[in-house]
Amino acid sequence: MKKINYYFILFLVVFVSGCTNTEQKTDTKAGPKENLEAKSLLQGIWVDDLTEDVVFKIDGDTIHYPDNTSLSVYFKVVGDTLVVGNTPDKYYISSLSANVFHFTDHSGELLNLVKSRVESDSVFFKEKVAQPIIMGQLIKRDTIVYYNNTRYRIYTTINPSKYKVYKSTLNEDGIKVENVYYDNIINIAVFIGRDKQYSHNFNKNEFANSIPAAILKRSVFGNMDFVNIDKDGFHFRATIGVPDEPGAYVVDTIVYKP
Repeated sequence: MKKINYYFILFLVVFVSGCTNTEQKTDTKAGPKENLEAKSLLQGIWVDDLTEDVVFKIDGDTIHYPDNTSLSVYFKVVGDTLVVGNTPDKYYISSLSANVFHFTDHSGELLNLVKSRVESDSVFFKEKVAQPIIMGQLIKRDTIVYYNNTRYRIYTTINPSKYKVYKSTLNEDGIKVENVYYDNIINIAVFIGRDKQYSHNFNKNEFANSIPAAILKRSVFGNMDFVNIDKDGFHFRATIGVPDEPGAYVVDTIVYKP
């Protein structure tokens, strides 16, 4: 087995930190008081007034969504505002009663909900755990290349992993939800005949020097394509991007030098 060498294209990042005042003042003002009456009225399953589609279920201080990919999220009501998540996201409540809930979604549209009276709507929430979206399937590629009169065989295997990637998105009702995806691990193996010359399992974090951390955290490792071989080694092109968004980072990588 020859020594493993792989290199990445690096971007120089300069961090500038300013001076901070070490003296801290304690904020003695109490935060806005939670509207417990509104929270009580919100308990139950809510459906779209027009389509009668189930939008979400509120149970205690948690919002549950009917699909299998959106994570449940904490909420509270402050004044006339629905506050969702730790970020948080805020929605103005224009009308609320025991059976009517009107609020403005992220696009500025008024969402008119009514409390469900259909017993079977509860089936959407029974023992439901959000299931990650698998971004790909097991893919195996076999490539044969020649260099300096030597025949090389390259095996590329894309393996869906159990590593989770979280991404905020708007659902069909204009409500921001958190979806979870499974990331990929990609194995590159190089053989001469039956003799393995090189093998390595790549994950997206190995490209951290080439992709901003905030983007990398939300991205999925999509592919590694063989480009060519020369005196420097085997050149591959790694593709990493945020799920369901146009564009992706492409990083040229030398994985092995004969």
